[in-house]
Amino acid sequence: MNWNVGRRQALSVLICFLLGAEFGTAGQNDTALKIVVTRGSGSQNVISQPAGPISVRVTDSNDRPVAGATVVFTSPMSGPGGDFVNGSNSVIVFTDVQGLAAVPQYRANSTPGSYQIQVRAAYMSRAATISIGQTNIAQQKSSRKAIMIAALAGGVAAVAFAAKGGGGGGAEQSPSTPPVVTPPPPTVSSPPTIVFGGATVSGPR
Repeated sequence: MNWNVGRRQALSVLICFLLGAEFGTAGQNDTALKIVVTRGSGSQNVISQPAGPISVRVTDSNDRPVAGATVVFTSPMSGPGGDFVNGSNSVIVFTDVQGLAAVPQYRANSTPGSYQIQVRAAYMSRAATISIGQTNIAQQKSSRKAIMIAALAGGVAAVAFAAKGGGGGGAEQSPSTPPVVTPPPPTVSSPPTIVFGGATVSGPR
């Protein structure tokens, strides 16, 4: 009889332990952290130049902001990537009252290509991770090419203008010959003629 009682007690303790573990796990899920990328996802950074801003928002499972969380941003140690304000490939920042954590400065390295910036947030034994995809690209040469084309076009135009003697430069031009004007011939008027009956009298010629 005592054995059966002890068995029931042991079974009750086991059931309570399993239920407690289940509720404990549910409570942890309710307060788990979430990270949402607010700026920087898919950015294209010109190599060896300052990149755009990077920031994330840390919330709990109910989308409430978590203030004071520790957020670590880490870029690859080799290949395409970049450096943070301290010259390292990793930086630590803390979330504000709105749950936002922003990288103060980020600079792409000299290697072009795609990569992932790893983000890890932690607060009171809770943690979450996420990746931010970015790409380093070479500086575009379209503007430099346009400047060269414009310079060449300007040189050709200057040569053509000089060949035509434009702008008063070049060899001295001969003065133009004034046109010859021929005066019209004098008008000869006919003498008046007077008729008296059958006789005709003309004026002097």
